[in-house]
Amino acid sequence: MSRPRNRACFGALLLLTLASLQARADVEFHGFGQAICGTTFSNTHTGQSQNGLRTVTNLRYEADPSCGPESLFALQMDTKLSDHVSLTAQLLDTPGSPVQSDPRFSMAFVTFDFDDNWPEIRVGRQKVPWYMYSANREVGESYVWVRPPAAVYFETPDSFDGIYLSKTILLGHQWTLKPIAGYGGFSTSYSEAASGPYPGADLNYTANKGYGTGFELNYSSVLRLRAAYLSSAITITTSQTDSLFSMMNALGMSNTVNQLAVNHSAATFREVGFEATPGNWVFGGEYVQSVVSNSFVAKSEQYYVSASYRFGNLTTALTWEHNQQAPSFNALNSFPSNAGCLAPGVGLVPGLCAVYVNALLESQVAQDRYYDISLRYDLTPHVALKLDYTAYDSGAFGIAKKSSSNLLAGGVTFYF
Repeated sequence: MSRPRNRACFGALLLLTLASLQARADVEFHGFGQAICGTTFSNTHTGQSQNGLRTVTNLRYEADPSCGPESLFALQMDTKLSDHVSLTAQLLDTPGSPVQSDPRFSMAFVTFDFDDNWPEIRVGRQKVPWYMYSANREVGESYVWVRPPAAVYFETPDSFDGIYLSKTILLGHQWTLKPIAGYGGFSTSYSEAASGPYPGADLNYTANKGYGTGFELNYSSVLRLRAAYLSSAITITTSQTDSLFSMMNALGMSNTVNQLAVNHSAATFREVGFEATPGNWVFGGEYVQSVVSNSFVAKSEQYYVSASYRFGNLTTALTWEHNQQAPSFNALNSFPSNAGCLAPGVGLVPGLCAVYVNALLESQVAQDRYYDISLRYDLTPHVALKLDYTAYDSGAFGIAKKSSSNLLAGGVTFYF
């Protein structure tokens, strides 16, 4: 089905939903969206390497201004099925997304909320707050930037299928504690085209049997502290790695493949964050670490710190972001350095396997820095104008030359 046809189906589904439910007084509709345009000023902004073109935020912006990569629209329905049970469904359209460009149900879950002595329980597809902004990443009205800091959020999973529990506990004067826990997984696939850590590859990413826990500690509306831990068995396949691993298995190097392949591999994710809002100031930051055991995927650490100040309807912000990825090269020691691999049109070439494996591991190396200046002007309580300037530099992907780039993006966000 073509994307224009999907757009039409999405619109028709919205109209049918509204028509069938408009008479019900217990149904509430909410919506949000944004129209964002951006430019990188130059198509040679990051230089070319055998790993392809690395864009500022993996959002496919180029020199010619584009309004597709971050524009979106969503409609959410909430309805009570009984005094203690409710249903939430959200339709989301992100036409320029490199991950999911077709309209979809990004949320569809049932909430059980019995009384204050029981936790709130959600079952279904939902957006869980494992990170500071992961539950409302698409809702531009909820933060000052055009997008949450890219170093942390550009690869954050969109939705989670499973069960989620939370409970708010009063600790004393103005202090609250909210523990959270969840179990489930997600699956996504997309084409990386010419950028990202798997250039030119079709990527499939699945997380199964995942569980997570965390907490959020709040003092009035002045201080917010949080932490989360997730563990999952993940599988990552790409068209490139599938071809390489199949060839190495056929040549008797299955032990090396087992050290590289991401096939139900144990993965852990850790996050801590804070936000302080004294007066018109807002200070915030977040640190995330992820490890995928016995695989080619690099151990990664991302973090950002941000400071913003509000002048009436105008808010300004400065943000510094960092992404570091460091893979293990132990797999290179698991086979003879002169082991031969097949070269297209040539045949078996001695030493080529080590070249292929080293290139795969080098593709995971990254040392990225982002410097952001953000402006937000609130036209109304539900409509805001935004403008972000991002300067980016990177020693990304090891064998790529150190690169730099700039991105200017801005537009309007709304909520209704």
